[in-house]
Amino acid sequence: MHESEINATTRARWPIAAAMGSALAFGTICNWPVSGAGGRTARGFSFVNHALVLTDQGRYEESLRESERAIQVAARERIAAVVGGGDEVGPRMASGFALAQLGRLDEALAAYKAAAKTDPGYGEAWRGVGEILLRLGRVEEAAEPLQRAAQAEPGDAVALNLLGSALGRSGRPGEAMEALRRAIAIDDRLAGAWVNIGNVYLSVGRAREAAEAYAKSLMLDPLNVDAHCNLGAARAALGDWVAAEDAYRNALQMDPARSDAREALAEVERRRKAAGK
Repeated sequence: MHESEINATTRARWPIAAAMGSALAFGTICNWPVSGAGGRTARGFSFVNHALVLTDQGRYEESLRESERAIQVAARERIAAVVGGGDEVGPRMASGFALAQLGRLDEALAAYKAAAKTDPGYGEAWRGVGEILLRLGRVEEAAEPLQRAAQAEPGDAVALNLLGSALGRSGRPGEAMEALRRAIAIDDRLAGAWVNIGNVYLSVGRAREAAEAYAKSLMLDPLNVDAHCNLGAARAALGDWVAAEDAYRNALQMDPARSDAREALAEVERRRKAAGK
């Protein structure tokens, strides 16, 4: 098979979770110092800090309730948040994260948009908007807020990786690769960025480079199911049926429910047998 022949067997999956890496770097966004704060202000901080603790424990419903209490306090008392510089940025971010973890994506999007509106220069709020849009499948819409996130925080490798994913999925491979190269220049151990670099290469028929990028990702994160699947796609595009089968089997061993990997494996096996190999 020619390297440029991309079909259902060789189509890459653009992973959101892998793209995100440590996604929202959540523990850093609401570290609000309270020394010198008045009693009422400290009360609002305590709700957000408690929400962070609950988030770390995976108790997202309770975290959401504490975030909402902080928003109510901020609205009532007009607290000036230290992080982000706006009245309700921190609580909105905490709320958005908890809602996203609960799968309530439309509400999470609204929370992140509210944070970005409160402080348009706060990059992590725009990153949250872009991430949720990606998870909702609204890929082309995601590029603009992620560009704003990267402009606000040029050293944010995760935002650049998400931007590269959005641009690549929107059919803009040149711009996608530029963003992804910037991401790995900042953090070359960001496994999801290497997956997305592979996806860009595969989308333009450069399967050999794609396979190398997926292999790099798997060196950093051997349990990345998407990287195994997409390595299978790259190997299939090269006509390396045995290596493609191995990659798909590795993916299925980690996640037996991956129907796309199972279907691709069956197709690769069929083609290998047809080729007499």
